Amino acid sequence: MSKVSLQKIDEQIRKLQELKRFMSDPTTAPMIEQLISSNGGVEDSPRYAKLPTGKSTQRGALLAAVEIVCKTAPGDFTAKEVIRNLELQGYVIRAKDKAIAVNGALKRLVKRGIINVTSVGAGKRPSTYGLVRRFPREMKGTAA
Repeated sequence: MSKVSLQKIDEQIRKLQELKRFMSDPTTAPMIEQLISSNGGVEDSPRYAKLPTGKSTQRGALLAAVEIVCKTAPGDFTAKEVIRNLELQGYVIRAKDKAIAVNGALKRLVKRGIINVTSVGAGKRPSTYGLVRRFPREMKGTAA
């Protein structure tokens, strides 16, 4: 019978207890999730998240697809850019007017606090949106 290293088990228990203490802080969990998704494998990255297919008219499918595109945008974006990215990824928008449907989804994401309006459009100039940054590390151009 092989010997079990109790010292290794005690070390793992200590590390798990530290992780539990760290993760019990409600502000830490979203930060860890963001770090894991940005440093994880390609499959784990939101950039490669599978968009819901546009073949069904399942409630919320467009909103979910728009949210994925917004979260993977490298910077600020417009509704037109969201539509282009959705179509490039093979998502079929079933609405009569794509712009109205996507703008409605963007407004819902603003209400939910996922994105914000960075520039209000006027006339032919479209509104621009950006992902809400919740932690100092997420802020562009700042040292953390």
